[in-house]
Amino acid sequence: MKRRDKGVGPNDGGDRPRKQTPGQIRKAIMAEPGIPARFLALEAIQDTTLHALPTDRIGVLAESYKVAGRERRLAHEILAGSIKRRASLDLLIERIGKCRCKSIEPRLLNILRQGAYQLVFLEHVPVFAAVDLSGKLARLYGGERQVAFVNAVLRNIQRATVDRDAVLAPGDEEFILPKTIARGVRFNRRILPPVAEAAEHLAAAYSLPRFLVKRWLTRFDFDRTRQIAAAANARPITVARPNFLKLGSPHQPTEAGQKLARRLADEGCQVHLTGDRGAVEIVEGPPLAELPAFAEGLFQIQDTTAQEIAWRLEPKPDETILDLCAGLGTKTTQLAELTGDRAAIVATDRTGGKLDKLKLNASRLGINSIGVEPIERILSVEYDGRFDAVLVDVPCSNTGVLSCRPEVRWRLKETDIAVLAQVAGELLATALRLVKPSGRIGYSTCSIELEENARAVQRFLNAAKGWRLAADDERLPQADPQSGRAIHDGGYWAILRRDA
Repeated sequence: MKRRDKGVGPNDGGDRPRKQTPGQIRKAIMAEPGIPARFLALEAIQDTTLHALPTDRIGVLAESYKVAGRERRLAHEILAGSIKRRASLDLLIERIGKCRCKSIEPRLLNILRQGAYQLVFLEHVPVFAAVDLSGKLARLYGGERQVAFVNAVLRNIQRATVDRDAVLAPGDEEFILPKTIARGVRFNRRILPPVAEAAEHLAAAYSLPRFLVKRWLTRFDFDRTRQIAAAANARPITVARPNFLKLGSPHQPTEAGQKLARRLADEGCQVHLTGDRGAVEIVEGPPLAELPAFAEGLFQIQDTTAQEIAWRLEPKPDETILDLCAGLGTKTTQLAELTGDRAAIVATDRTGGKLDKLKLNASRLGINSIGVEPIERILSVEYDGRFDAVLVDVPCSNTGVLSCRPEVRWRLKETDIAVLAQVAGELLATALRLVKPSGRIGYSTCSIELEENARAVQRFLNAAKGWRLAADDERLPQADPQSGRAIHDGGYWAILRRDA
């Protein structure tokens, strides 16, 4: 007789979910200690799953339900982790929980993922709290049958857990679900495919699409691919770029960084300098929006990898510079700061709403040298050959920043990379038309895929006679092997110049 999965939620019969009014739901949420964070994470996961909303949806929910501080931070941690580790969590639910994920009602499945994530990856969450509060969430949306089902699956995972802080060692890889490249959670049975099946093993261990891991294995050996995969699950860091217009000169970046670090420390942040460009890592502290230093425009959040292209473009005062894919203007404002707000900088983007936010951010930073133009005007003959430098920060696959963009790995399709590479080529061709004969082009991505990076640049050079590659660099994402904290994002930049 064919076995039927038990207790898979409302679709499996049993208790029908009790319909509750929004007011009743809110009252129930606020009455239970520890529930608000998990409720926010669950609702945001539902939105991300069903409507492809970004993870910043949790901020909207937190404001709506007036959840702040520690609960809000925990909600974001559970949300991001549940999305990143989805494939690994589903593996545990199926192999240890003994049920098929496809048979579980979506909200109940997300409650299980959320609970399993806390059990396996969040050592600061007590086991009892992870199980008990997940059951209470199930009760909030369903009945006692759903509560019993959630408790049973999570207890099975708990009982199968041997060590929540096991050292990864050769021969144990199939028993250990990695938390970092050096440590993980050991179970009492094999849960991962054999290491000999490299793509399958790494995809399951680090919760990544198999096609992406296979691509990396064609370029890198197993150990390097494993490092990249581990970095994709790293805990993101917050890096502040000092505003040189207010804190000093870009010719003395360390001094500006030290000033910013002292100010942030005075405002309750734990900080340290990172890199040699004056960047400051904010390890912990109050929400950024609540910092007076942020309101005063003393810094901009930007990873050190993303900062590099603006420095390499060597923008100068009195130059006319175009940011062709400005987006929210993080690199645009950096160009303004590096030129002492004395260049003529034009920002454009296909998404007009982003440009409105760019103007607001430039105002916060005290920048006056940025003008915003619609893309249609920039593409007219009026701007042909007008710019000393053009920055082309192209739309890309984001494979260098998977740690801070959790949902990307599940949206990306293998065919997307070729499409994005084609778009990059078209944008480079546009930049070629807009730059002066004596000018230069800066190209950058937050991808680590060859088609979007070095090969895209080489295709441009093959077609653009008289142009050469002045310099380029690819940076792979990196994480600390013990703590699992990110060190820096991955990405690529190139500087293109005409032959003298």
